[in-house]
Amino acid sequence: MHEARARLVRYLSEPNAAGQRLRGVFYLTHQPAMPGNWTTPATDFWAALDETSVAVVAEHYHGQSWVCDTSDAAIADHLFAMRRWLAVSGDAHKVSIAMRPAIS
Repeated sequence: MHEARARLVRYLSEPNAAGQRLRGVFYLTHQPAMPGNWTTPATDFWAALDETSVAVVAEHYHGQSWVCDTSDAAIADHLFAMRRWLAVSGDAHKVSIAMRPAIS
């Protein structure tokens, strides 16, 4: 399944007749933004994102009670879990995505 998604991402970024590429911002919804939900390395998928995206965004959606009842440290750990998972993966494409500067 990840291979088909990698092909789609690369297809969307193919150059036009003038050789211009469309680079994207890839948006992960809450479930895939949590490292524990990745059951395979999906190496080609992450390579495709690294090749075609300027940023990968991880959505986090929580209710007020979770935010108010969770410590600052636990919230920070949760929000940065995907970046940390990518950064320590040992895969050059995942590390590249994790180490990109924030878009301002």
